[in-house]
Amino acid sequence: MTKPMPVASKSGKVFRPLRRLRAAIPLKFSQKHRDSMGACLRTVSRLAGNHEETSNAKREKRSVLSGLGPGSYVMTSQGELPVEWLAVGDQLVTRDHGLQPLRHIERTRGTEDNPLPDPLVLPLPEESISRQSDPLYMAPLQMVMMQHPLIEIHFAVQEAVCPIIALSRRKISRYVSARPLVYHTLVLPMHALIMVNGLWIESCGYVQSQRIRIPASTKTDVLDPTHKAPRRVLTAWEAKLMRRLIPQNLNIRDIICAA
Repeated sequence: MTKPMPVASKSGKVFRPLRRLRAAIPLKFSQKHRDSMGACLRTVSRLAGNHEETSNAKREKRSVLSGLGPGSYVMTSQGELPVEWLAVGDQLVTRDHGLQPLRHIERTRGTEDNPLPDPLVLPLPEESISRQSDPLYMAPLQMVMMQHPLIEIHFAVQEAVCPIIALSRRKISRYVSARPLVYHTLVLPMHALIMVNGLWIESCGYVQSQRIRIPASTKTDVLDPTHKAPRRVLTAWEAKLMRRLIPQNLNIRDIICAA
């Protein structure tokens, strides 16, 4: 009886018949060893999976974070105050509802293992009614109100809100400051527009309220999923389209400056 010839591939490498592999002597383990090894592998897999899920959840939570950073001066009944000075009960100026009390402040700090997303920076304006003395830092997804005739032409509204990062031409945000980066989320009785450094900025809404810890005793409508945003919300794609259509000589402040 002739022996089967090895099978050769196009590359010239020779593969032995499969029955040669079947004839190989398998490693022998007792049932006790198999059970122990299986339990160890399942434990390692579970721990690795939990760690990965937790890390991914933290990254996702931070990546969609909004808030006011250093250099934010919020208009209150006592005038402009740094966002770091605000306390629960302060009366904030809103665009549509007059003075409204501050119900809760969520201050988010990053860590080495879970840093905050880099902020978007608005340089100091040449002329401003604000007391701003430092660049304004905001989380990339902080919602701001924009105004321009083209918005009414394309969306049939005079004012709309969108993420601040969608209006920026900078691809990389930079944070250069002696102060640590902290994002402040302001919760009012309703989802409203507040004045910050002469700009209309959104307070905490329903989506953001699901990512911070608001005390159960806090009375606010933003926890209601049916509560609407104060203005038409543009998607990032719609906001970027408007940024391309708006004349290039206008900067972000010209588009979102309070009127």
